[in-house]
Amino acid sequence: MQKKLIKLAEESADKGRWALAAAATRASVSDTVDDHINVLGAMHEAGLLKNSLAPFAKVWRADAPTFAAACATRLDKGDADYWALAALLGMGVADVAPVFIGMGFELLAIARIPAFKDPELHVATLARCQAASPEVLTAPVDLGWNAKTGELLDVSRWRAIVLEEHTGAPPQLSGSGFGSYYMRAKLPFGCWRLLHDKFSLDANAAVLPEATLWKEEGR
Repeated sequence: MQKKLIKLAEESADKGRWALAAAATRASVSDTVDDHINVLGAMHEAGLLKNSLAPFAKVWRADAPTFAAACATRLDKGDADYWALAALLGMGVADVAPVFIGMGFELLAIARIPAFKDPELHVATLARCQAASPEVLTAPVDLGWNAKTGELLDVSRWRAIVLEEHTGAPPQLSGSGFGSYYMRAKLPFGCWRLLHDKFSLDANAAVLPEATLWKEEGR
């Protein structure tokens, strides 16, 4: 693995991918889960395809729940940790979702996102909610997985969301509002960061958790 990292660092530097070169160089001499997260996240941000990440991910994510927990902990603490977000791509929702639930996140809703070419997605929105202010969602996370395989293909994170109107209750909450510090990562490629954006949970796209892999995986 060290030789692969050194080669990745050299190739990245040659192509001007300085952040990835730095992450790979550090990981070649420091074998920690944070270094692994940084390399995978930087590789996705640089636009490298899934097959480029696979040799590293296969080794570093062998203990999937532990790796997911490290990513989730970083996301819970930082509003701009894009690498921790992107490092979740390609993992199974069965390994990632329980980590967030265990950290106190609540499933708000699951939406069905049909697609013409891409796989159909089921997207779960999770957040910390306060009984005193149900319209304020803290550190919301969207986990979008291939509806058939459970592979995470689209993930996002907000600092906070304010619902201007909402109906229903978790796990079938719907409504709309706005959020801040939004970042999103998608396979096979896609990287977004926005300071502010609109937010919605469409009741027409809602799907019951028991009709998805959410239930089939034991949650």
